Amino acid sequence: MRANILLSGGLDSAILSGILQQKGYKVKAYTFDQANSLTFAKKISDILNIHLNLINIEVKNDRQEVNRAVEYLIDQDIGNIHIGITAVPKIDFSIQEQIPSRPSSQTINELSAGKVIAPYANMTKDKVLQIGIDCLKNIDELIKYSHSCYRTNNIRCGECFNCEERKWAFDSVGIIDKGKY
Repeated sequence: MRANILLSGGLDSAILSGILQQKGYKVKAYTFDQANSLTFAKKISDILNIHLNLINIEVKNDRQEVNRAVEYLIDQDIGNIHIGITAVPKIDFSIQEQIPSRPSSQTINELSAGKVIAPYANMTKDKVLQIGIDCLKNIDELIKYSHSCYRTNNIRCGECFNCEERKWAFDSVGIIDKGKY
């Protein structure tokens, strides 16, 4: 069995890749060259020993790279594509920017004609993190080498929504984020 995954190098796609691999899938990962994605996806693919393919999409650093990458992969007709998207938690963050909306797994299924599999789309990041903690022996390495920030290159800004959400998830499960930033 083969599973194609869009590996952003973020925590959610790293955990999803590890879970798929643990379930016996031969994981084939795809990433794009955006601020942190390529750097961290390479580290995650090395940890999991999975093949990483760079896809050629226009990168604008506008948080829409994932959508463009999914569209590109659907156009390539490689089969189903797994993505690690999560639901936005219903809490107040201290950030000043607009909190992103994320589609539910049902909406993703409808929009992609069933070609995109988003098992975490109805879960928040803390629940996905707990799944990783409960199920993956190498979770500490995945945590250490996954990113969250989309604003900066190889460091955490600590101010964007993704940084705030990651901090909230780790606080919620009661562990320290040992991510390398």
